[in-house]
Amino acid sequence: MPTTPIILAENYGPLYAIFTVICLSPVVAGLVGLILVKRWPWVGLVCGWMGVIVGGLLFLMFLTTTGGAAPAFWLVASFPFVMGILCLVRWKTLRKPSS
Repeated sequence: MPTTPIILAENYGPLYAIFTVICLSPVVAGLVGLILVKRWPWVGLVCGWMGVIVGGLLFLMFLTTTGGAAPAFWLVASFPFVMGILCLVRWKTLRKPSS
């Protein structure tokens, strides 16, 4: 019978890896949105809003963390926010003016 490894209190490596993957998935979606925004504009809009919302919620979580969050977490949280804003800016510039 195979045993599963137990994550002890001193072993934060897997926790950091999971947190990084969760935080960087909107960045990957934003990159996909930047690439596909010319063909399907709504993809850029959805991916941009997703990055801004996830990044904003991460910032809010780190602001309310008791004892403060590590600077590396603030850096990782800024990536989805910045990518979402870039995606929204690109979506806005590629839209045709309605005049």
